Amino acid sequence: MPAAVPMSASQGQVEQYLSAMRMLVRKTGRSTTQAAHTFARRVDRAGGWSQLAIVEQADAIGKARSFASWLLVTGQLTIRADLMTDIDLRLGMVARGHCPDTYAWFLEAAERLRLQHADVSLQWNALMKATAVTGVAPQRLTDHDFATARDEIVTAYARRGMSSSGRNMSAIFTRLRLTLFHDGQLTQPKRHVAKAPVTMTGWSDAPEEFADAARRYIAQVELSLSPNTIHGIDQALREFGTWIGANRPDVATCADLTRSHIEDYKLWLGARHGRYTGKPLKRVTIKNRLINLHCFFDRITEWGYPNPPQRPLLFTGDLPIIDKPLPRFLDDAAAAKLRRTSRADPDPLSRLIVELLARTGIRKGELLALNVDAVVQIGSAFWLRIPVGKLHNDRYIPLHPPAQGDARRLDHEPPSDRATVPATPAGEQPTRQQPSGIDRLEQAVPRSRHRPRHRPSAPPHPGHPSDQPRHEHRCHRSPARTQDPRHDNDLRPDRRQDRC
Repeated sequence: MPAAVPMSASQGQVEQYLSAMRMLVRKTGRSTTQAAHTFARRVDRAGGWSQLAIVEQADAIGKARSFASWLLVTGQLTIRADLMTDIDLRLGMVARGHCPDTYAWFLEAAERLRLQHADVSLQWNALMKATAVTGVAPQRLTDHDFATARDEIVTAYARRGMSSSGRNMSAIFTRLRLTLFHDGQLTQPKRHVAKAPVTMTGWSDAPEEFADAARRYIAQVELSLSPNTIHGIDQALREFGTWIGANRPDVATCADLTRSHIEDYKLWLGARHGRYTGKPLKRVTIKNRLINLHCFFDRITEWGYPNPPQRPLLFTGDLPIIDKPLPRFLDDAAAAKLRRTSRADPDPLSRLIVELLARTGIRKGELLALNVDAVVQIGSAFWLRIPVGKLHNDRYIPLHPPAQGDARRLDHEPPSDRATVPATPAGEQPTRQQPSGIDRLEQAVPRSRHRPRHRPSAPPHPGHPSDQPRHEHRCHRSPARTQDPRHDNDLRPDRRQDRC
């Protein structure tokens, strides 16, 4: 009787795969079994998976997707991120059946944060992709392993060449990092960015003297303006400088600029499409870019910078006219429906958020920035302390009794039975992510553009920037003075700060 031929490691994996499929009551017909054996023999003949060329790996996986997916989710095979992206393997669906303990662990971590079901599926799929790239089990991923997998997978998606390629996967990995951080597996809630910011590298194509003047100007105004306003100014000046360097090489300083340059830039700006949306820029965006550009020209002339513009270049007529639709408000019926829906919601955090927003009038950003000790008792009343924010002051707001009750219940419930807002480490900015319960309440209440009777429209107070950038001062303009930008308040966004 001839001796039995020892079974190779790859053939042993085939038997394990077929056994796992039978346990899940999945079909293992002749074609599925033959494809798995062919995959195993092909790897054995090559001397290992890594010895196959990238084209051969793609062909092998394409002919045995089920077996290859099982190897990847169980950590018995690793794959290059670009190959996994091209083949488009659905590893999350496969891992639900073959890795039930790991999936239950991840569901428990997501449940503590009250993540939406669709977001849980996206994060779970991304986690299994990271496992396939690194070969490390999901519950053993370290910060280094996670960062390596994230960079390789996002880069692979970005190579598709579309305007939004890689952005969605990058956002999913950002949320997945927060989930693993709050579960205690990762030590950092944000990834470390090693490359220099665009505010430093984005001036390379602009004329050198123009870039020096613009950076000097930005360094001055950021002492008095908000970070978001500075971001808009920096973006507008970098964009104009890059356009000058690419289309008008004869311009070296602001003194070389003429009205024809501004007119050509306006035409280019109006025809430009958004980087991510692929649609033409909105009129508000164009107006803000031109206003920021005018402020730069005007101020460097007043401040005595070298080589300022020789004449006014921008006027009121250059600014697009902005539509002013009625703001969105809830009418009485919609407000009552929102209160009923929130009180019936099983999530105490969602009820508390609706009560705070409805009773206190605070902004969403101020709500997300609240500290855990924001509720204080002064005398016999409870007050909500709003930290320093957009209004540049902190203040106390009386807390309504229903909100007090929800806050007490939320504070005494165990973490596993309530929705939790991920805590922000010291020194970090809060994550502006809307809780999932609010999405349910928003979908249940229709929005209206009509103003309610009990909230009449009031004229804006002097200096209220309702349709201008945050650093712009609105004021009535006399028709006789609109031709000179030095007397044009619509083009002088610095007036509000200068008069304070």
